[in-house]
Amino acid sequence: MKLPGEFAVHYETRNHWAVITQLHGSVYIYIWKYCVFNVLMMLLDFFVFDDLMAKHGIKITDKGHTISIFFVAFFCVTRANMALARFNTARSNLGGMLASIRALTDAVASHTMDDQTEAAKAWRNKLAYHSCLTLRVAMAACDFEDKQVMPWDVPEMDDETKTKIMRASQSKGIADQWGYAKRTPKEEAYRVPFVMAQILRMTLYEHKTALEGGELPVGFLLKFNSLIDGFVNSYNAQNKMFTTPMPFPMVQMARTMMFLWVYTLPFALSSDGSTILVHCVVVMLLTYAFMGLETVSLQLDDPFGNDENDFDNLGMAKTVFEDVIRSIDMVDGTEWALKVRASMKGDPAEDKFPSESTSLLV
Repeated sequence: MKLPGEFAVHYETRNHWAVITQLHGSVYIYIWKYCVFNVLMMLLDFFVFDDLMAKHGIKITDKGHTISIFFVAFFCVTRANMALARFNTARSNLGGMLASIRALTDAVASHTMDDQTEAAKAWRNKLAYHSCLTLRVAMAACDFEDKQVMPWDVPEMDDETKTKIMRASQSKGIADQWGYAKRTPKEEAYRVPFVMAQILRMTLYEHKTALEGGELPVGFLLKFNSLIDGFVNSYNAQNKMFTTPMPFPMVQMARTMMFLWVYTLPFALSSDGSTILVHCVVVMLLTYAFMGLETVSLQLDDPFGNDENDFDNLGMAKTVFEDVIRSIDMVDGTEWALKVRASMKGDPAEDKFPSESTSLLV
């Protein structure tokens, strides 16, 4: 769980001791068991296996580990760098989605603010809601792997839009009539934001009947559509990452070499003349280093979900919802802004905004 008010794990970068000892977001809790196991292997080798191998004329030196450390380090560091690159790319994609939806409502509201008729206000309200909903289903799609909630089942979804989205699916609609293959729930979940983006475009073109001036200038429409394109491109880039995991042979080689090197380390140290205490410390530190690096790679490789180091993407999206509501408030007034807020109420358990049932009014 994230701490209140944070979208990522917070730490005091100038406080070395605090960074070393902080447990929130740390991989300590995941790798201690590997360290304990390898130290026990070191003790078992020292007190049992050394004598048995000596009786049978078996001698193990550290030459193999000395030579192979370069390959193991290369695989581990390369894997960590690839995971970090995927993490940063995912954050850029998320930022693109957030920025596009925020800018779309600001642009539409500002360029049509002169029309204060009820029809124009209702259209802007609907567009704002569908903009928020487009971002919301994208966040649900990003979290599908962990939460297994279909994007059309998010609590903010109204019945009319839900019907349209489900109709475009294979499992709930008619898409199986033109499908080339049977799509999995994950594939259908990842497709929902594209369907919602098209619904948003259709809502945009309802301005022809909603505005007194009729059709907007071509330049305005190009601008508005380019912002929707920006959202679609960012989500499509993220969808590409979902469907293209890190190459399996690379992961397999890195993990195989790492496990072999780490868990044979106690036997390699048996030829060293240091005391058993020194051996145990060395084994613990090296196990912590390699297993810790692999655990970090695992966490960075999938930055969406419920882990402490995952993005609070829904929390970030809610800041965009607030900006969309603010934009409607500045153009059409608080009454219309609160209508968008009511439509995006969502799950009451996660609703942190002031209401009659919360203590935030105090």
